[in-house]
Amino acid sequence: MFDMSGYMWLVMILSLLVLLIVGVVISFMGNWWSMGWTWASLALSLGITIWMFVIGQGTYHPMRKAFGLPYMQKGKEMPSEEPVSEEERQALVAKTRPWEILLVSYGGFVVILWLMMFKPF
Repeated sequence: MFDMSGYMWLVMILSLLVLLIVGVVISFMGNWWSMGWTWASLALSLGITIWMFVIGQGTYHPMRKAFGLPYMQKGKEMPSEEPVSEEERQALVAKTRPWEILLVSYGGFVVILWLMMFKPF
């Protein structure tokens, strides 16, 4: 499971770029740049993306290290080390916040869809 996120990195970046480009093009086509909901959607998308990177680095990079897998530290790939004890690994797993990640990512997406559909401001 840890390695899957590494394999999907390029797919995620390309998907975000396509989403951004399509959003900008459609905003120009609909002449919506002067409307606040367009900017709110863009800011929310950027905020969610940054938040997910921060959560990923702060939570899952130390877990990779603890499980004896290669990990990233300050943007540099580090070699694997000796795994820590089972208790320490369980403590790291217990500190993850999957429901928070789920709510922020999908909840933010729902808010963006609402903004795009109803254009409240």
